Amino acid sequence: MEKLKAGLIATGFMPRDMDPFEALEKLAAMGYKGYEVLMMAQGRDMATGKAKYTEEQALNKLHELGMEPLTAFMMSGPDGEYDVKAIAEQAHRIGVDRATSMVSTVAQYRFGRLENRLTYDEAMKDVEKLERAASALKKEGIKVAFHNHDEEFLQCYKGVPYIYLMAAYTDDLKFELDTGWCKYAGFDPVQVMKQFGDRLCAIHIKDFADGGVEQHRDKRDIIMPRFTTPGTGYLPMKEVLKTAVEMGLDYAIIEQDFMYNLDPLATAQAGYYNMKETGYVE
Repeated sequence: MEKLKAGLIATGFMPRDMDPFEALEKLAAMGYKGYEVLMMAQGRDMATGKAKYTEEQALNKLHELGMEPLTAFMMSGPDGEYDVKAIAEQAHRIGVDRATSMVSTVAQYRFGRLENRLTYDEAMKDVEKLERAASALKKEGIKVAFHNHDEEFLQCYKGVPYIYLMAAYTDDLKFELDTGWCKYAGFDPVQVMKQFGDRLCAIHIKDFADGGVEQHRDKRDIIMPRFTTPGTGYLPMKEVLKTAVEMGLDYAIIEQDFMYNLDPLATAQAGYYNMKETGYVE
């Protein structure tokens, strides 16, 4: 049986008091092979705001450690459209065939950055913009994936969850399913993975426990999930990983927005062990 490789998205797992290259060395030693959002590996000087390392240096460090970048970042141009040329150049430069949109405008309401939810027409403009980029980047050999939160499942238009409208009204757009947010929204991540079929190109393993976290964002007070180390909450992780193997995916990518009882590196280690214990991860 083929097994998944372990990957992680930098969000939450790069300690602020540690040089990013030192953190990468520790993550690689744990068994991680893939890394999302390369710019996080470049680090930031808190005094100047400038990157400590160049993109080339960060990429070389990953390769030196036996790790690989997993996706390019979907950047927008001054006209609000995705900058297809810059995205393609970045993807080719770092050697990936995927570019990921990490958040929708619909989700900006969920995160307190909008006072009101988008109308149907406003939401569908986002879908059209993503599909235009996906079609253009497909010609460059690059898949465009959309990464969900719970809002895309919970916000319905004409009685249909937004994420299903995204799938129905696009042909070239792919999906990176955040299985934790999917489960938190009350949907079965295994079922959703199967529904996406060959349009599913990656998964995030995220977990949550009882309780919520109150936060004040730009426009409103919101409640965030109480995230927990993958494998210790409500996510049916073994079933998700089994399905990912059966569908031919190559990575299980962990993510945790906030830490609680464990620090970032301890959480990364525990999350890796919990995935490996299922038998579906290398």
